[in-house]
Amino acid sequence: MCAIRPPLPHALLLNPRQDQVGLSPHIFRVAADAYGFVRQFHADACVLVTGESGAGKTESAKHLMRFVTAVYVMHAPSLRNS
Repeated sequence: MCAIRPPLPHALLLNPRQDQVGLSPHIFRVAADAYGFVRQFHADACVLVTGESGAGKTESAKHLMRFVTAVYVMHAPSLRNS
């Protein structure tokens, strides 16, 4: 998986699974796909963030982790019951 800048509108945060035909991969979409994989298959997932110096790897990784954390917290009650 890869995420390509520039960022998309914040609406992606609210509905990361929305059909994005024709748009470049986005860090929130990548994070949502990885989280969905973990939930569906009960397996670990890894996202590789790569790029040249100054390309925004650290910021992308921060956004990815914040997104996954927020989604997990939203689903935490249902996860405890499953």
